[in-house]
Amino acid sequence: KSDKINFRPGIGTDIKYAVSSSLNLDITINPDFSQVEVDRQQVNLTSYSLFYPERRQFFIENSDLFSSIGFSQIRPFFSRQIGLRNGSPIPILGGARLSGKLNEKWRIGVMNVITAEDASLKVKSQNYSVVALQRQIFKTSSVQFTMVNRDALQPDANAYNRVVCFDYFLLSPNNRWRGKAFYHQSFSPDAKRGASANATFLQYSTPIWDINWNHEYVSKDYNAEVGFVPNQSP
Repeated sequence: KSDKINFRPGIGTDIKYAVSSSLNLDITINPDFSQVEVDRQQVNLTSYSLFYPERRQFFIENSDLFSSIGFSQIRPFFSRQIGLRNGSPIPILGGARLSGKLNEKWRIGVMNVITAEDASLKVKSQNYSVVALQRQIFKTSSVQFTMVNRDALQPDANAYNRVVCFDYFLLSPNNRWRGKAFYHQSFSPDAKRGASANATFLQYSTPIWDINWNHEYVSKDYNAEVGFVPNQSP
């Protein structure tokens, strides 16, 4: 007696195009992530989610514009929310990413990914997009505007989640002052006006002194569905 083996054929491709010497366009169709390194196992003794780093090449390359927004525990965008559901893979139909420098002062990152419907996981087909625009100010500091968006492709006006972000990165030319400040606002069908998160970090460092200031605040109504906020209620 032999077990019947079912094969599901599929065709996928990856395209990389240099728009300019510092601006790249990447396109993927039916990507295969079967060769991606597995996650290192972690024991979770808390009621909060654990952070697992992204390992899929399409999301890793030139990802600093997307991953630098927020703080390590307040991430409005986390690419592992795309194509995965509680550790189970959801097929990605295709995606495109444009990233790089526009000129000496401006950087841009745009990504759009479409996932398939998965009836077994009760997940509808989704459209994920993120747009990041960064501007260098002074000599070594910068400001960044980012918008993260998720929309269900089926006709459902209520199936969306958006986060608008403003981040400021401080670095003095002599490296003595370092810091970051941000304000993020989330939007969803039942969102309230106070659905926001904000934080600041400031450090002054010399061979003698090391002074730090940090505050982080996440409102109970803040909802970053394509992000990672471990103490946020599901």
